[in-house]
Amino acid sequence: VLVFVVTAIASLGLGEMARWFAVRRNVIDVPNDRSSHRVPTPRGGGVAIALVSIAGVALLGLSGSVPGWIVLGFCVPGAAIAMVGLLDDVMQLAASTRLVVHVVACAGGLLALPALEFAGLRVGLLPVALLAPLMLLVLVWSVNLYNFMDGIDGIAGMEAVFAGLMIAILSHRIAGPASGLPAVALAGAAGGFLVLNWPPARIFMGDSGSAFLGYALCFLGLALSHAGVNLWALLIVVGAFVSDATVTLVRRLLRREDILKPHRSHAYQRLTDRFGGHLPVTRLYGMVNVFWLAPLALVAQEWPDWAGLIAVLAYLPLVSGVALMGSNAAVGVNPQR
Repeated sequence: VLVFVVTAIASLGLGEMARWFAVRRNVIDVPNDRSSHRVPTPRGGGVAIALVSIAGVALLGLSGSVPGWIVLGFCVPGAAIAMVGLLDDVMQLAASTRLVVHVVACAGGLLALPALEFAGLRVGLLPVALLAPLMLLVLVWSVNLYNFMDGIDGIAGMEAVFAGLMIAILSHRIAGPASGLPAVALAGAAGGFLVLNWPPARIFMGDSGSAFLGYALCFLGLALSHAGVNLWALLIVVGAFVSDATVTLVRRLLRREDILKPHRSHAYQRLTDRFGGHLPVTRLYGMVNVFWLAPLALVAQEWPDWAGLIAVLAYLPLVSGVALMGSNAAVGVNPQR
């Protein structure tokens, strides 16, 4: 509780400072025909999440509560991803530049892991030569996935609070109370920023926050799976975001669309148009997390032999719903702030 409260307060304060800086420096997200918002809003506030999370995990490492390899794998690559995200928020970097930094940083995160061993994954069936690139792809996709899903007020911050706390809960019984403290620090930092980003948002997270959160959650998931937390349970926790982003990407690839161009075909974007605002959709994703994914993740952790099947059960309605939303044009009014 103390870690969560302290990081939340620090993130809220830094977020307010970031909003003041963005307004002074004209770092403003101006809406266009692809945007889900209609009012120019400062961006880049997610740097507060990154700074507070990295500082929090570093202090936990210095206190001896967190192993040094987790501190190294969380802080150094996370800082690199947050920095390139902040530069993109301010001056719009080329997509290729961001991708190179993401790949190198994620590779560094994998190198920090003591070994490529994950609870619930039959790694014996995969040689290291194949498993390492697969895990790198997962990490890089997580970075970009989270960025894609940060399109309406509150949704990315809400997801980070939920996922961080669930990771901490899942790790508590398996690896001890201290194992989940980095995830709690991350959840607290996201929660503090969420106060500023809750609909209607006073500042946007930007790439500095969304890309960092994508990396941080995935790295902590892999790290704690290495410590015994079931990987299927962790995958269930992030099911809402993974389903929406992945199904949308696959559908656009099959339609031979330019995946680098902005679009409005994610399920959450279509739902925002239908409901006429951001708040109902953010609440909907939150309810799916709490009442569907959280119980199934806990069950998967308790019955590891059935975890893979439980993950299929968890994802089936989500994937079906996203596919259905993509096959039918959304109707309704555009959201207004």
